[in-house]
Amino acid sequence: MRYELSNIHAVCPVCGSNSVLRLWKTNSDKAAQHFVLRNLDPERHSALATHIKNLWGTDSCEAAKCNNCHFVFSHPYIGGDHHFYTLAYEREGYPTWTWEFQKTFDVIKNMGSPDLRLIEIGAGNGSFLRRAVQLIKSDNITAMEFSDYGCREISKLGINYYQKDIKEFIPTSPVDIIAMFQVLEHMDQLSATFNHLYALLKSGGSLFIAVPRAERITFNEQHGALLDMPPNHIGRWNKKAFEIVAEKYGFDLVQYQQETPKFWSGFKQLTSYRVLRKSQINGTLENLALSVKNKRIRSVLYRGLFALYSPFAIFPVLKMVRAGLGNSQWVQMVKK
Repeated sequence: MRYELSNIHAVCPVCGSNSVLRLWKTNSDKAAQHFVLRNLDPERHSALATHIKNLWGTDSCEAAKCNNCHFVFSHPYIGGDHHFYTLAYEREGYPTWTWEFQKTFDVIKNMGSPDLRLIEIGAGNGSFLRRAVQLIKSDNITAMEFSDYGCREISKLGINYYQKDIKEFIPTSPVDIIAMFQVLEHMDQLSATFNHLYALLKSGGSLFIAVPRAERITFNEQHGALLDMPPNHIGRWNKKAFEIVAEKYGFDLVQYQQETPKFWSGFKQLTSYRVLRKSQINGTLENLALSVKNKRIRSVLYRGLFALYSPFAIFPVLKMVRAGLGNSQWVQMVKK
C-alpha cells in the first residue's frame, strides 16, 4: 500500500507535536474484519465491530505519524480492553524464548543477586519467568497477566500473579526490575503508565521494554502484508520516542538495541501476513478458503495458499534482511 501522507488534526502522545500525517484510515467494520472474518463468524464479527466503534467513540480511526519524533499512533489513541481481546482472539500463542528475553536475562544475570524484586507486565504463560527463577527467588517475582490460561501456567511456577491493569497495582515496596515484552505497543494513557512505572521502581531500578520494530511494520504494510491494526497495536516506537519518554518521566535510556533479521522467520511472517491480508477482502479465493467452518479443512487450504504465495516473498524478504529490519527493538531504562 502507499501511505497517504496528508496533514490531520492530531497531537502526538509522545512529544505533544501537532504536526501529524495520516498514513491510512480504517473503520470499525474493517478493523473487525482484520481479527474475525465476517463469513467465518458473522455474530462475533458484528459484536467486535460494535465494540471497536464504542471504544473509539467514532466509526473511524487513522494511523498517524508525528513529524517531530516519528512516533506512529492510532488516532484516536485508544487501546483494546479485555472484552476486545476476548472477541478478537479465540486463543493465544506464546513464544518459548525470544531475543528480547535473552537480552534481559543476560542483564539481570550480571546484577548477580537472587534477592532482586521483579514485576513482569503481560507475562503470557510465564515463558520468561521460567528462566528468571534461576536468577531471582520466585517469592520476589510478580506477574501481571489477564488471560486465565496464562495465570494458571504462571501459578505452577510458584509465582504470584495479578489479573489487573498495572496502573492499579501497588506493591508493598518498590521493585528493582520491571519487564514489558511486546506490551507497550498495546497501551494508551502513556503519562499515567510511565508515571506509575516510575513510582513502582526503586531509584536505580531497571525498566526493560521490547516492542515491534517500526520500520519492519512499515515494510510489511508496504509489501501487501497485514496492517498494524488498532485497537490491538496503537503505537509504533522508535529510539527517539523512547529517548523523549525516558527524559520526560525520570529515566536514563542506557541501552537501545535492534534485533538482527532472520530470513526464514521473516519469510514465514511476510507470506502468512499476505495471505491473511488478502483474506479480509470479501469474495477473494483467500477469503473463501479461510472462511470454511471446518478447522481441519481450513488449515489444509491455508497451507496451500501459503505454498502458492511463498515464491513471491523471497525477493522482498531478501531486501528486508539486507536493510537490517529485524522484528523487535529493546531498551533498558534506569530510574534516575
